[in-house]
Amino acid sequence: MVKIWNKPKFVLNSNYVITLDRIAQACHSERSEESLAIIEKLLAHKNFKAQIEEWLKLGMLDKSISEVALFG
Repeated sequence: MVKIWNKPKFVLNSNYVITLDRIAQACHSERSEESLAIIEKLLAHKNFKAQIEEWLKLGMLDKSISEVALFG
């Protein structure tokens, strides 16, 4: 048992990825103000523009897509 307990752990870190459409869907639930506040905080983040530029560079977004199209 001690051998198993002292065995090195392989998972050192984990993160969650939640898409904005999932947050927007929550806007129609009872926590709509909280969901909108989260989206506003993300859009106001200092690195948000850099993230969009990176997605464009990687081909994950089309250059013709505007912020309005991205976030309704």
